[in-house]
Amino acid sequence: MNKLQQNIAALLAQDGISENELAQRSGMNQTTLNRIIRGEILDPRDGTVAPLAAYAQITVDVLKRGDVKHPYAASMPSGSLEQESELRSLRARVDSLTIALGALFSVTAQHRPIEADKLADAITGNELLDLSQHPEVRVWLAALNKGKAQAARPSARVRARSS
Repeated sequence: MNKLQQNIAALLAQDGISENELAQRSGMNQTTLNRIIRGEILDPRDGTVAPLAAYAQITVDVLKRGDVKHPYAASMPSGSLEQESELRSLRARVDSLTIALGALFSVTAQHRPIEADKLADAITGNELLDLSQHPEVRVWLAALNKGKAQAARPSARVRARSS
């Protein structure tokens, strides 16, 4: 069993899911995933396994050659697994804050569109913490822009009157 197969097995065990579920959650082709697990594809292209790496929140290199249980252990001085644990804790906090930000953003966009624009500018303009790269934040920003585009169009009733 090569390192990639070991890491996929670790992901399955860590999340307690089937190969099918992993393929669905990651967006990876199920047949390809099964062929990698069975050893029919020994060294897939990076782009092929990129969805799995994104799902596991690790790099493709770590997925193919590292250890998914301790993805940053090789790059850290020995004895720094505590730092890795702290990093995971911080990632969980960022995700929690992102959910709270989403709720705030949603309510603000509904009731105070001008402030929602300012909030969107603050999100995208923050050089220290660029939240606009977070997948959920991208969805909210896209929804805000879509809402602005729809608000700018006349309603069906107004278009019917002008015809």
